[in-house]
Amino acid sequence: MALAALIGAYDECDDGRLRALVPLAGRPLVDYQARCCAALGAAPIVLVVDQPPAALVQLAERLRSEGLPVILAEGAGEAASRFEGDAQVLLLSDGIAPETGDLAALVEAGVPAALSLPDDERHEKFERIDLANRWGGAALVAGGEVGATAAMLGDWDLPSTLLRRAIQKNAALVPSDERDGRGPLVVASAADGAEFSRRLMAASKARREDWVARGPMAPLEDWMVLKLAGTGVRPRLLGAVSPLLTLAGAASFGLSWWWAGLALLLFSMPFDLVAQRVASLRMKPLPPGLIEQWLSWPFFLLALLALGGSLALSEGWGAAVLGGGAAAIAELGRGLRKAMGAPRFDLFTFRRRPAIVLLMPFAAFGAWLTGLGVVAVYALVSALWVQHGVRNPPQG
Repeated sequence: MALAALIGAYDECDDGRLRALVPLAGRPLVDYQARCCAALGAAPIVLVVDQPPAALVQLAERLRSEGLPVILAEGAGEAASRFEGDAQVLLLSDGIAPETGDLAALVEAGVPAALSLPDDERHEKFERIDLANRWGGAALVAGGEVGATAAMLGDWDLPSTLLRRAIQKNAALVPSDERDGRGPLVVASAADGAEFSRRLMAASKARREDWVARGPMAPLEDWMVLKLAGTGVRPRLLGAVSPLLTLAGAASFGLSWWWAGLALLLFSMPFDLVAQRVASLRMKPLPPGLIEQWLSWPFFLLALLALGGSLALSEGWGAAVLGGGAAAIAELGRGLRKAMGAPRFDLFTFRRRPAIVLLMPFAAFGAWLTGLGVVAVYALVSALWVQHGVRNPPQG
């Protein structure tokens, strides 16, 4: 049976803007709602509004440009005309930030159902269903019911009335999964969405494999994700920035533009991680094995070779050997990790970002050859540590 979605987008906050446009993890709330529905296969996704402001119209156009079947409907009657009678409609109340797991549970129910919460002080902002339950802001209703309700009430509050009619017809109650602080959230202001935004941001961050990404670069990464998540930039284009800057850095090293090369390598560091998180926040994670996800590594090895080669012009042929050795040993260590598994303390094994950061203090004093030598030693020690970890696995 086809699945569609209906989202309310007409209530205003105290500051006069629509609740649907309140920012949540770097993008409007209704953007998050629509992507949650699209991730479950809902089509069309109808936003019922009174008179849509320009910001909401632009948002709908951007979502459509990304392939989401979003439709703006002015009033209940127009919204109802978008649904087939035999469709299942995922209903989201205005100003509700749902959990994707709760929405999936409603869809899996396969029958008219409403998301329920306990009627207690913690959930007093949610609409009461009966003496024991409150509405979690999401429900599954029949497409024909949307048309019948719209004909009955005109342009009045369609989502809330749909819920009432569903409850009167004994719709099932699906309890929200509120373990570990999860559950839906009523968003009436930017402050209301702060905690939910933190949860979304944390959920978008996959395991970080090196200490630079986990430590000093993390605030910059978070800032970039918040700034870019709500824009129209494509995650794959973001991911392509990292290898392109790394290749440009290698070319700069080859031309003996050492500071330009190092700057380009530094600028390249966050983009692959930011791209993955932006895609995750948009409910479309990047598939593994994309070419831009692995090109940064060979381009970085090329940068080591280029740095060694350009240093050889003034420091002698040993610099070229050092650069080539660093690249070869780094690749050997990566191959060992991939084939045999990560050792203990893998966070500190040789990787692109830590090696770039390690080169910085030596470059600051003009000791480029020494810095390259330290990077080579780092690669060698890391490869030996991986080999030691394979030969001597931790007991217990």
